[in-house]
Amino acid sequence: MTTTDEYVYSPGAGKNIRVTAIDAPTPARRKFRADFVKVPRAWIERLRDAPGSVYGLALDILAEDFRRKNVGGEIILSAAVTGLPQRQRHRAIAALVSRGLIEVRKGRNQAPRVVRLIQTEMDG
Repeated sequence: MTTTDEYVYSPGAGKNIRVTAIDAPTPARRKFRADFVKVPRAWIERLRDAPGSVYGLALDILAEDFRRKNVGGEIILSAAVTGLPQRQRHRAIAALVSRGLIEVRKGRNQAPRVVRLIQTEMDG
């Protein structure tokens, strides 16, 4: 933050007064947050008997998909995004892939990335 002083004539005071201008940093932009998520009927039916971590990851993926449509980028299933430990995250991803809801790309030493979401029965 920087400040600059300058003198400006004030007719009301009848003299020059010192004015300090402060260059404040621009406020940080609020992060995008989805307040609710639409869940396709195909996902509801395929997740009916899924454990909690699989169901939670599915909802996180749908919210992240909505966010990415507005912000851009790809869906990365890292620990920071999912909030799941590595082993649990990989099991949940495998369960979603086996249920035919997502397709993922795995790179060496990289978090899995969602390549495609299955939205309807006709997609899968």
